[in-house]
Amino acid sequence: MATKFLNANASGSEYSVWVDTAGSNTSVMMSNVAISLRYLELNNDSGGTVYYKAAENADSVCGTTAPEYVVRVPNGTLTRIVIPGGQAMTAYSYWVVQGSADNNTSAPGGAVTVKVIFA
Repeated sequence: MATKFLNANASGSEYSVWVDTAGSNTSVMMSNVAISLRYLELNNDSGGTVYYKAAENADSVCGTTAPEYVVRVPNGTLTRIVIPGGQAMTAYSYWVVQGSADNNTSAPGGAVTVKVIFA
């Protein structure tokens, strides 16, 4: 996993940015405190369709935790989701897999970049 957290709050902005250039089937705890989800960007260069799955749970486990949010991302596409006003979350974890089933644990076949903007 290659992640970068940019805490824009330190420079006076109300937003923070999370960038993961190697989205995988390993659950990533992005936040264990309340956030407001504002934007999601998924860039799929994995060679096949992937599913971005997220849970409002800091301790989620790929294949065990039922995702509350699922986004299907076809190969070679960039998917952007803007959430006007934000979506309140008590915590946030995510993972990326090849199958749509909740218990799927198949890792993407290549690069998937995940970008999340939150307050």
